[in-house]
Formats: sequence, C-alpha cells, structure tokens
Amino acid sequence: MADVGTETLTVPVHVYLLRNFLSGKLVTTHARLSDGMNDGNPHLRLRDVVAVDYANPRLRYARDQAMVIKSRVLFICDRPVPGYQPAHGRFAVQRERQRVTLAVGPFFIEGDAHVPPGGTIETRLVSVFLPFIALTDARIASSVLPAFAEDTVLVNREQIDHVLS
Repeated sequence: MADVGTETLTVPVHVYLLRNFLSGKLVTTHARLSDGMNDGNPHLRLRDVVAVDYANPRLRYARDQAMVIKSRVLFICDRPVPGYQPAHGRFAVQRERQRVTLAVGPFFIEGDAHVPPGGTIETRLVSVFLPFIALTDARIASSVLPAFAEDTVLVNREQIDHVLS
C-alpha cells in the first residue's frame, strides 16, 4: 500500500489477459500507468471490477476488487473518463518512433514504439529492464474482439510471440 504521505490514486484501466479482460480501477501511488506497471510489484489491485470472457461475453462477473498477476497480463491501457486523463509524460531522452506490430496471445497490436536514436525495437525488447513497453497510436485486432484503437498500450514483453517491423 502507499507510504505515509503518499497519495493513493485510482486509474480506470482495461486489462487484457489470455482468455478474458478486466475493466476496473487500478489502485496505485503512481501518476503514470507505466510507472505502476514497471514498479517491481508482482501484482495489480483493481477496484470496481468487471471480468468478461472473450468466448462468451455474457459470462461476466462484477466484483468489488481483484488481484491480477502482472506476469499474466498481455497488455493494459488506461481509460480517459470525466475526472481522469491519462498522464503520458515526455521522454527525458529524445526518442524515434518505429511502427511495429506485436503478436501477443490472440492479439495483433500495431503501434509506434519509442526507441533511442539509432536504436531498434529488437534491442529495446531484449535490453530494457522494464517488463512493460509502451506503444502509442495503437490499433488492436484479434479474433476474440472487434478491432479497436488506443492512444497508448503497455505490452508485457514476456507475452510477445513475435514482432513485425
């Protein structure tokens, strides 16, 4: 939980797993979703959660809270709602955009990876110590959901099957 004097925030998110997705509010002390996903904590805590099965969308569970194992998350995105706008800060080092498509479980996620000048998505995937990487201006397609777009998605590097660039 939060340290004394640290504000606890709730961030509206969609969490995509292999067989279902969760819609809820992430409980965190971080202003940016990427900081919360890359903070070393092995799980997420969500409030006001709805879990929906991909194969049967009528199979849904609404609960007060959920604990999610981060290593099982395929990707996550924060949801702009009244009173909350995603905080996607500027990079401390200049970055170049590389358009890539990541195969992650049943999803193809096409978006812009932000890499250091002269870098590649491949070196970013193998050399970065952060478990979740951001893709911006993303389009998501799959056989389990209609296609949709997100400003930013955080993809679990360990869940990526292959990269098209």
